[in-house]
Amino acid sequence: MGITSNLTLLTVLSVFAALFSVIYQAYLASNDLKSLTKILQNLKVLEHEFKVDKPRVAIGYGSCSDLYVKAVDFLNFTNRIEDLLSQESFNVDDISSEDDFLQSFAYYFQRGAAAELKSHLRPDVRLTGSLIDDDDIHLILEYKTDDEWGTLKSPRANRYILHNDHHNPLISSLEEFEQALPGFDPHLFVVSGLQMMDNYLYEKGVREARIEKVRNQLRTQSSATLIHFEMASFVELELIQLLLKDVMPYSDSIGMNEQELDNLRQVLESGKISLVADCNPRVALSLDQARAVFRMLNEDYFKHRSSDPKRRMISRIHLHTLAYQAILVVKNNRWKNTKNAAAKASLTAHRHVCASTIVNPDAAYRLLDDSFATSTREGADRIPFSDTDPVSCWDETFTFTEEPPVEVQICVAPVLICKIAKQTAGAGDNISGAGLILQI
Repeated sequence: MGITSNLTLLTVLSVFAALFSVIYQAYLASNDLKSLTKILQNLKVLEHEFKVDKPRVAIGYGSCSDLYVKAVDFLNFTNRIEDLLSQESFNVDDISSEDDFLQSFAYYFQRGAAAELKSHLRPDVRLTGSLIDDDDIHLILEYKTDDEWGTLKSPRANRYILHNDHHNPLISSLEEFEQALPGFDPHLFVVSGLQMMDNYLYEKGVREARIEKVRNQLRTQSSATLIHFEMASFVELELIQLLLKDVMPYSDSIGMNEQELDNLRQVLESGKISLVADCNPRVALSLDQARAVFRMLNEDYFKHRSSDPKRRMISRIHLHTLAYQAILVVKNNRWKNTKNAAAKASLTAHRHVCASTIVNPDAAYRLLDDSFATSTREGADRIPFSDTDPVSCWDETFTFTEEPPVEVQICVAPVLICKIAKQTAGAGDNISGAGLILQI
């Protein structure tokens, strides 16, 4: 009788515990949804606070046609791949065979790292350059968070891009783009697409000559035109060094993701390439890296500006990550509405990856912590996250040798991450564009 009573009591307690767990999880989910809804509402208020005055924007260089496929369905995982992964060393970006490709894809997949038409254009977009019959085609292998490919698992949604371009590596549109610029007087000049020059086999001196033409084009722009350089996934050290010599010194702004930021910092500090980085870096670490890049690029600017008055100070850095947007802007500059730009960039990240114009809190989650440190250094300030004021901004001061102090504003916005990623390719360009449009 006693045993039966004890079993009955244990059964009742087990059922009660299970029921309590279900109710508690539902309670937490309800609170999360309320929080996400409040965050969304306040991000939208910031996004629509200021009217966009239809600025003129010139965008170079190149274009392509994208073909999207689901990576884990497109590629068959076999024991042969296991054997390839067991090899001690291989060059992940030197692809000359099927084995090379499979090794490279597996390398990036298990780290969650990215590897890189006229009738669709709005009527107010002016196309320069002649149309060609043979488009540069990019095969985009998309994968989602926790996608499994054999024994490998992806820590985040991303893409692996295969291309065999012939026009974009040569910046074939450069000359016709040059002819279209006079009289257009853009408020903003966006430099993008130069990653197509990465690991391309050129005749001696050809790439250097093409990038020199890009530099000359940037140097001839009016000081009234702001110039933004959109970084991408570069794996060739020589190309990044060319960009540091001929493109970034003539840019006001740089946009990049966490992998590209870490890569740029590594090159500036040590002259070495970083192929992959933490796919979900802490805010403090990313901000320290952004500060380091800001300082090193502007130390170079102050050192050489007297000998080359066409050089520009880097006055804006936009970092877009899975969990947050961070924008650093020099104060009392022409970049405006930094807080609003961070909010719009955040919402654009969700819309693009979910492939929807509607941001649905049910289809989103927040990865940003309830508070974050502004730096990894000891004693750094810690900023609490607020649903009612989701974009956190603060001021900092940079000091440079024999130069006046430089005051900057830093804003960090949470991303309402899309639960089911539909597309990741092109996210950086769209996010950067969204941030820029509210700042010019």
